Amino acid sequence: MEAGAETAVHRVGPLSRAFAWAVVRLRFLIVPAWIAAAVAATLALPALSQGGASAGIEPSHSQAGAVEARSTRLFGAPLVSRTLVVQHDARGLSAAAQRRAVQRAGRVHDQALPGLAGVLPLVNRTTALSYLLFAPDASLDDQDSTAHAFAAREINRPDDALVGVTGTAPARAAQWDEITNALPWVTLATVGLISLVVGLRFLAFGAPLVCLGTAAIAYLVAVRLVAWLGRRAGVAVPQEIEPVMVVLVLGVVTDYAIFFLSGMRRRLGDGQPRVQAAQGSARSNVPIVFTAGILVAACSGALVFGRSDFFRGFGPGLAVSALVAMVVSLTFVPALLAMLGRGAFWPLGPGKPAPAPADATDGWRFRLGRLATARPVALVIVVLCVGALGIAASGVRQLHLGFPLMRDLPASSEPNRADAAASEGFAPGIVSPTELLVQAPGVGRQLPALSRLRAELARRRGVAAVIGPGETRKPVPPGVLVSREGNAARYAIVLRVDPLGATGIRTVRGIRQDLPALLRSAGLPGARAGLAGDSALGAETIDRMVTDLYRVGLAALAATFLILALFLRAIRAAAVLLLASVLALAASLGLTTFVFVRLLGYDGLSWYVPFTVAVLLVALGSDYNVFVTGRVWQQAREMPLRDAIALAAPRAARAIIVAGVTLALSFAALALVPLRSFRELAFALACGVLLETFLVRSVLVPSLLALVRPRVGVSEREPIGSGPEPVEPYSTR
Repeated sequence: MEAGAETAVHRVGPLSRAFAWAVVRLRFLIVPAWIAAAVAATLALPALSQGGASAGIEPSHSQAGAVEARSTRLFGAPLVSRTLVVQHDARGLSAAAQRRAVQRAGRVHDQALPGLAGVLPLVNRTTALSYLLFAPDASLDDQDSTAHAFAAREINRPDDALVGVTGTAPARAAQWDEITNALPWVTLATVGLISLVVGLRFLAFGAPLVCLGTAAIAYLVAVRLVAWLGRRAGVAVPQEIEPVMVVLVLGVVTDYAIFFLSGMRRRLGDGQPRVQAAQGSARSNVPIVFTAGILVAACSGALVFGRSDFFRGFGPGLAVSALVAMVVSLTFVPALLAMLGRGAFWPLGPGKPAPAPADATDGWRFRLGRLATARPVALVIVVLCVGALGIAASGVRQLHLGFPLMRDLPASSEPNRADAAASEGFAPGIVSPTELLVQAPGVGRQLPALSRLRAELARRRGVAAVIGPGETRKPVPPGVLVSREGNAARYAIVLRVDPLGATGIRTVRGIRQDLPALLRSAGLPGARAGLAGDSALGAETIDRMVTDLYRVGLAALAATFLILALFLRAIRAAAVLLLASVLALAASLGLTTFVFVRLLGYDGLSWYVPFTVAVLLVALGSDYNVFVTGRVWQQAREMPLRDAIALAAPRAARAIIVAGVTLALSFAALALVPLRSFRELAFALACGVLLETFLVRSVLVPSLLALVRPRVGVSEREPIGSGPEPVEPYSTR
């Protein structure tokens, strides 16, 4: 056994000792109680369900949403449709098919098509689009099912050349289907990877079962609790959260369980009875796991400070998941280990620790660590690490965000295929045109000015066509583009690029910024104008998120710094460790941008990926900070800080590597969801965890601590925690 390890166990505070004693003594109550809780939650609480058509896109009190509602009120019907049916034949639609497409607009009021308020047809030689207009409260399921029913009833002739249903509403429904179908595979892959890594780590079948059983209980409780709390609070829980919850809970619980298992195995190998060993392992790891869980929950919960409904559901959902994972790990794992004893390490048993050297400071690893912690050497290491991370982070300058809903789906999916056909027949922006609403007394009679405005919009870079007043090719019925009272006019702006991609979002943002100048140039200086549609909603959401980043980021960093400072009782150390986590985050996002934008040619990253990655990586990086520095702080009670770093950091790093690889593989399993955004998320999270594990925690943090030499402020009477269990070599029987 390592010198000082057992002494440190006795120095754990009274709360940790009392908690460990209670959990182990109540093991026959705690284990069945958690199993019953998981069953009850599954049977009694609601499951996660889909959100609305624009769930995750429209921010609270959005200007674009207000413009859309005002346009519907003034004209009696919306111009923006999020669901359409596409017919396309590159050789040309028959005249009869084109005629039927136009005639359908007057024959849509039917009880067999619930919620359908109207159809706007758009036809050219090769393509016919039927924009379906729904009531604002129509759900995703209603819009998708009604659209398919409409297509089956109205577009069923051989020469109709039906491609399918598309639009942002069907795309969101298709995303939900893809996530739901992939979720079992994500779960199986994560379970398999965890079983492999933990099984190899402990050379046992019981240890992976402990991890997976704990994770299963935590997940079943968390996913139902999140759905129930979301309903009680009236918050739409985003559909993207469930796969992230799976890998987060499985990965985090496995991390925590590894340390409990390591402590249990060491004590059993020393000959302690199973109850005493389980209590000792719990006693020394409870402060670490509690602090780490609070860190992850606090950082995830900081997303609630954003104004996007997506993050108001996503952040608290992850925070609740982290808290449930922490509570289950703190109680279920020690109680189960106290019941299983050596059975947790079947078939080889816990083994025996290899004889420790008489003096732990005599080994070559310690001497190498002493050399690396000399300030000149530590400075060189810090410069090299920071330089490498800085180069990787430079890719962030090319980071642009979009809402590529159709492009997010597999190429074989119906919304993606129909979108591609509509783009070929008209332009990429035809599926989600942007609406411009102009209001002024008598503006509908100022046709020359309206015509000039249309021409100005059509000349803008990235705009393929503008449908609105002043277009002379086709007559438009009154009340469609100019209100019957004559006090409002509206245009449909069709982009040359994906309207929800990063370039399309920037184009619409530019139009919004230039609206006052465009109105003056057209001769409408006193008019009131606004943009509506999914591109406008996307631009507004991204702009708000960038603004919210300061609030969310400051809240997450402040919470992390406060918890680290309280845990370590060293302000300088907390600040340095937090800066290291932020640098690793920037490097991860830079590498993700380089791979997906530069190498794969994506237009930009999906809008929620950088923000989700930022919160999770800062939280998990600080989580690992707790494990590493807790071990160093424990050793620093027995020797100078430099010696403590040289001795404890390499040993703690070995356990961190096992936990980090497990978590990175869990996040990598998200790539099994066949959505582009999940592949971006999987790469960024896995890359970030690996950077944290192999570079930041193992190399940069020890060098930073050696360079800064913070004062270890843990009192001798009641230290906060003893750090992770020492990772010793084991011999198996």
